[in-house]
Amino acid sequence: MRTNQACIQCHKQYREPAKIKAHTHHLADSAGSKCLNCHMPMTAYGLLKATRSHQIEIPDVSTSLATGRPNACNQCHLDQSLGWAADHLKSWYGTERPRELSEQQETVSAALLWLLQGDAGQRALMAWSLSWPPAREVSQTDQWAPPFLLQLMQDPYPAVRYIAARSLKALPDYGNMDYDFLSDQPQATAEGEKLLSLWQQRTKKTQLQGRRQLLMDEQGNLDRAWLERLLKDRDDRRVFLAE
Repeated sequence: MRTNQACIQCHKQYREPAKIKAHTHHLADSAGSKCLNCHMPMTAYGLLKATRSHQIEIPDVSTSLATGRPNACNQCHLDQSLGWAADHLKSWYGTERPRELSEQQETVSAALLWLLQGDAGQRALMAWSLSWPPAREVSQTDQWAPPFLLQLMQDPYPAVRYIAARSLKALPDYGNMDYDFLSDQPQATAEGEKLLSLWQQRTKKTQLQGRRQLLMDEQGNLDRAWLERLLKDRDDRRVFLAE
């Protein structure tokens, strides 16, 4: 049973659409009002994709800080920061706001911090999430995700490279991309620059101007120096995930 019926057969107070909307603060028929998306998010890795957590939990930024596991809010709203999620959870549910958020965690997209600075498991989850249909729609990843997926296509882990390339191919204009994720020399610099130029040509810069949480400058261009600074703090510890 994959619908909300799996939950509301017991939690009967949420059977009415208006009650669901009041509880989730999302439209009743939207992805944000699906019980599993919030309480069993796609945070488990296996078989080159994300799958649902088998642990029922509530979205909480403090849990993300303690475990490194993405919370449901930031996995769908990929363009928003941990600080943004903490503010909404406090406003809507009274969830205690973590005091230890850094300036970057307050202002930069949580997804991009996991993607650029996280361990291999976090990077794999973010690579998958960037083409997850609900997140793609809500966060409009078609506009801004390509340069970050291109970055992941140079990842030390072939699995991360594969997932990133698959997500990029799911976006407009990249379906015919030729890429060998098993190559000893991941995505050649020249090919990467070619695809980055394609993104720059096709993107409406006015929609990205000043979106600093996405590492975009006032002209809507990627701030590559900032990206490189974040990348220097990537967690390169060896990771083995049993599947």
